[in-house]
Parts: sequence; structure tokens; C-alpha cells
Amino acid sequence: MQEADRPGPPLDHANCQAAWKIASPHGDALTKEKAAPYVVNFTVIDVDQDGKISEAEFKDACQGGWIKDPSIVATVKSAK
Repeated sequence: MQEADRPGPPLDHANCQAAWKIASPHGDALTKEKAAPYVVNFTVIDVDQDGKISEAEFKDACQGGWIKDPSIVATVKSAK
């Protein structure tokens, strides 16, 4: 994937970890419904197409710019 195809900037390790902890406090894989507030495109991130986003898939997506910034994620979470 080229940088121009990236939906957002990649997240560094710390921000990626923060986003994962907010999205999945218990470390469970995310269903499409649970992932929706945190990811840009579920289908692209769910590489193995099992209907869930694992921690590994999530972290790969951070590098690709497919995960929303943790400050946005925290705002979404606190609004619920």
C-alpha cells in the first residue's frame, strides 16, 4: 500500500497500545460492531476474514493508518 492510499497517519507503538486498550479492555478480538468506532475500514483490517480483528491485526492496522487516533477513540468511548 502506498502512502497516498493510507486513510490516516500511522500510529506509533504507544498510541496504538492506547487505542487497543480502549477498544478492547480485556484483550478480546473485536467484532465488526465493537470495532466500528475505532477503525477506518473493518474489511481491510480483518486480514484473515474471520469476522474479528485480533490484537495482531489491530497493531498491523496501526502502522497502515487504519486505526483512529486514540484521542478520537477516547472521545467516542466517553460519549457512550
